[in-house]
Amino acid sequence: MRTTTILLALAMTAGAALADPIAEEAVQAQTLPPSTIGVSVGLGGGVTDFTGSEMSNAASPGGAWEVRGTIGTRKLIAVEAAYVGSRRNIDVLGVSGTDGETAHIFSNGLEGALRLQYPYLAGKWMFQPFVFGGLGWTHMGVDGTLTATSPIRDSDDLLVVPMGGGLSATWNRIVLEARFTYRATYNEDLLVNSDGSKASLSNWSTGALIGYEF
Repeated sequence: MRTTTILLALAMTAGAALADPIAEEAVQAQTLPPSTIGVSVGLGGGVTDFTGSEMSNAASPGGAWEVRGTIGTRKLIAVEAAYVGSRRNIDVLGVSGTDGETAHIFSNGLEGALRLQYPYLAGKWMFQPFVFGGLGWTHMGVDGTLTATSPIRDSDDLLVVPMGGGLSATWNRIVLEARFTYRATYNEDLLVNSDGSKASLSNWSTGALIGYEF
């Protein structure tokens, strides 16, 4: 009797150990998108500001937005491509808004990045902490009237290096994401300081995105 009880206990333990992987595979099969590797498209928005003191003093924090596509949301490495934009109020000598409005600095750009992530399942949810880095181009400009003596130009084209991290959560192929991005910028000559140097246009943004996984 004692031997039979021990054998039954061992069998039950072995059965429980086998059940977990099977259940996990079943959940994974239910949540796997048609593409199997995971392809998502999303729309996001948030807040952005310049990191340098010259541009931070000249412009207030503003709104940022993006349309982002990701290939490989179910893999350890994914590829991202995004259209990004922003708009900030500006207060610089020699710049006035049109039709009595406040002058603004706006930006529009394209970015690509590699994303290193760790996807893991928790029930029917998939969570992904991630980090990323890439390369992009941004056109930045001023929508206002500039005098000849203003230290700021009306537009500038920049080389951008975006990098950062965040957390993505997917349920029923609906993607929710939060991320922080730092953008180092190069080839800047939008604003000239009093000593003749060019003000840095490097900036940060933080925000959320909602999308869908295919």
